Amino acid sequence: MDNHRWVQEWTDHKYLQPHVFDDVKAQIPPGTLDELASFQKRKAQCEKCNFRKTAFCHVHNKECSLEDPADLNVSGLPCQDNSRANLNRLFFVDGKHGSVYLVWARKHRLARTPLLILENTPETRFSVSMLPDFDCSVFPFLMNPKDIVITINLVTLWGTPSKDLPIDDVARILPEYDIYPLRVGPEDVGHTAVRRERVYVFCCHHETGEYQYDLYQLYDMIKKSIGEVASTRCRGYFISTPTQINVHSHDVCRKRKLQWTPVACWH
Repeated sequence: MDNHRWVQEWTDHKYLQPHVFDDVKAQIPPGTLDELASFQKRKAQCEKCNFRKTAFCHVHNKECSLEDPADLNVSGLPCQDNSRANLNRLFFVDGKHGSVYLVWARKHRLARTPLLILENTPETRFSVSMLPDFDCSVFPFLMNPKDIVITINLVTLWGTPSKDLPIDDVARILPEYDIYPLRVGPEDVGHTAVRRERVYVFCCHHETGEYQYDLYQLYDMIKKSIGEVASTRCRGYFISTPTQINVHSHDVCRKRKLQWTPVACWH
């Protein structure tokens, strides 16, 4: 909201204030999904339920419409189930946040939103099901749909557990969409001294969306353009002292119940 107000002041143009609603799952009647059931069963329950038309908005302090049309949706859904920081990682299919993904996907399938961009956990390793009954056409970025080896920066063989957001499961909850996963990082825009990788999954609707330009080629052009005018090096950042590193590592080990080893010096 602060950013929205800043844009209004800077452009001297009064835009409509955005809506702020509660939990994504509040769009369906309470008790619709059996949270103890399997992902597939909850998916079937979500397919049959009716979505609410309005919900309480914390910006306008009243019931506002949940059916305003949009050409683009950018969502950062919970990544706790998918994150490497989670020692009991199950991925959203089996994790406690799976229902959020189901409701989000079903909502946009009904609305036929042309373009969805899903941001999620860092690192990129995708394990795509190349099974006889699997529709490879939902992955148009594949040069050869018959290949059982998918290479996107890292090589993953079918049968090897996926290390991050399972893209094949995203495709299964969005069958009307073409899926384009894109790995990004600070180094793409010149900040090579830091590391904060993310995955953006572009989902283009088969009927209401139109794929007009190669996503990966366009991103390479953007990287090159920004990289020519912006860059940082290690000397441009504050570096933690050994004491600060020890305090942080001790806290992480305590939370993860690991044996802590002090950091003696820099290397």
